[in-house]
Amino acid sequence: MGGYFGLFVAVSDETNIYKFLFCFRFTLKMEQRHLLHCTVYSSAVSACGEFLAVGNNFGDVSVLDFNLKSLSSSKPKLINCFSAHIGPVYALLGINNTLISAGLGPVLIWNWKDIVSFDPKPVHKLEACGPKASITCLCYDKKHGLLFAGIEDSSIMIWDLSNLSCCKKLTGHTQYIHDICLLSDSLASASEDGLVKIWDTHNNKCTKTIKPSNWNELKRPSLGSWIGCVASDSSTEWIVLGGGPAPALWHTRSTSMALPLNSSNEAQSFIPFTLHFYGDEIVGGGNDSMLHRWTSNGEQKAAVPCAISNIFSINFASENSLPAILTGTGHKIQLFTNLGYEGPCISL
Repeated sequence: MGGYFGLFVAVSDETNIYKFLFCFRFTLKMEQRHLLHCTVYSSAVSACGEFLAVGNNFGDVSVLDFNLKSLSSSKPKLINCFSAHIGPVYALLGINNTLISAGLGPVLIWNWKDIVSFDPKPVHKLEACGPKASITCLCYDKKHGLLFAGIEDSSIMIWDLSNLSCCKKLTGHTQYIHDICLLSDSLASASEDGLVKIWDTHNNKCTKTIKPSNWNELKRPSLGSWIGCVASDSSTEWIVLGGGPAPALWHTRSTSMALPLNSSNEAQSFIPFTLHFYGDEIVGGGNDSMLHRWTSNGEQKAAVPCAISNIFSINFASENSLPAILTGTGHKIQLFTNLGYEGPCISL
């Protein structure tokens, strides 16, 4: 984002040079050619709740001020934008005083303090499967201090953040991982191979496998069998899955399909790219410009229009708390301070 300039500055203090370059580059608006081709894949809110980071297809991370109290009267403003990866930033996580980013190459850990002071340099790098491996998704186990990463080579890496060591690697899928989510003492993964696997992370084994395309109620042959998203409720008794097969609610322990998520006739071709539990309902976004809402019994509650044509990410300001933050195709970030109607829209 912003312009790329070759500057030759004869300054002895290297830190000041970096600060000058960042200030000069990123106080400018994103170039028009980038606006036209931008996709925002990921978002994360800092633990303090004051900053919002979003990652795009150019490898940049944009950081905005995020004062929840003033959202109704003023939009978040861009603080900084920096190049984090050489390819798309598919995943972001805010953990304690750090921001974790993932895409092509290693997982990078940044200090929020450095980012907002225009001196963003990764403080740690977690190597995955080589410099050409893309990491597609992340999740964090706060209880055990473990970071999980789904990788395009079909594996899942696990790092212990207390010592930054790679402690396990889960293998069993045959195609790349689209999404992962934490359960009580296990992990669920959704893959292009059409399977959802439940992993016991203590013994490094897959204990259950779900293939939604085997269920006649969910089959959509023209869309394929891939599974693009998985999410669990707070009890982890239930998970919601979606992709080529229609989205549905599943019972975790029995791996039985409880009920499909119903849609209106106009939305039968809805393909979810992201699904979440929010309170007693399920929310999702995908290949249309709608925030979809379902009750816990699978009935469609609403489909609320928004400014993003394809929604790839839904995040929340804090765990299960509004506003909801939607990102996807285009350079806009859509906020929902109330799930019943469209909220502020931010242009990068």
